[in-house]
Amino acid sequence: MFQRILQAILGTMLVAWVLGNGPAKVHGTEPSHDELLARIQAGDSTAILEAGTSGDPTLIPALEGFLQARSNTVERTIADLIRAYPTEEEGRRSVPPREALMSGEYDAVAQNARTALAKLGVKRYLDEILVELMNPTNSMVFRVWHTGGYRIQVQALKKLAYVKDRSTVKLVAK
Repeated sequence: MFQRILQAILGTMLVAWVLGNGPAKVHGTEPSHDELLARIQAGDSTAILEAGTSGDPTLIPALEGFLQARSNTVERTIADLIRAYPTEEEGRRSVPPREALMSGEYDAVAQNARTALAKLGVKRYLDEILVELMNPTNSMVFRVWHTGGYRIQVQALKKLAYVKDRSTVKLVAK
């Protein structure tokens, strides 16, 4: 019962935001493409969100590259931990699960990059947000941060409000 009430409230909030105007964009203040790319590569959270808002699909590789660099760091850490043991087999048994080492892939900046990619139309990242909303305990955010499902759902709604994808409104309202 509580779940249905929560879904109705959250769905109504999302519909109101998507159909509303949202924040107005100030004209003449957009950064240049190269400046935005440099700031994305430096991990500037504001630049990452600006990239999503820009609607420029040429920024998708830069955002995905930023996330891939985070993922590569985790892979290098795992490899280094395995090499620290006398044998590779012992290292593989002793290294913690990948999820325990992924906090850098799911911190606030990386979450912003995923959300910006969803706004730019990359379906994989929109699907991640929908999993966070509809079934938060199955989301990667839950597995990495072990935080409450309600908090994940609230954050997912905030992401969807930024993405403003009308096709998700029907799904969330169900």
